[in-house]
Amino acid sequence: MMDNSNISDLINNIESGTFADAEQVFNDIMDLKAGEQLDQMRQDMAAGIYNDTPEDNDVEDFDHYEITDENDHGDLEEIEDTDEDL
Repeated sequence: MMDNSNISDLINNIESGTFADAEQVFNDIMDLKAGEQLDQMRQDMAAGIYNDTPEDNDVEDFDHYEITDENDHGDLEEIEDTDEDL
């Protein structure tokens, strides 16, 4: 986090004509701001990667399938939703 002393130093260096020092302070301020933004972007990216749900990854939901003895191959058959199941 940037403190106000950096900005005060920048202004004081400009007013006093020490532009080389002002340039260094300016670069330090920009480095801090860029670093903060990069850290935030990394956190957002990590949250997006590690907080994905299976639905987000197109994983098929097998809750509506069952294996029946009527099928010779043991394949999954889709269960039909009827009012009788309620």
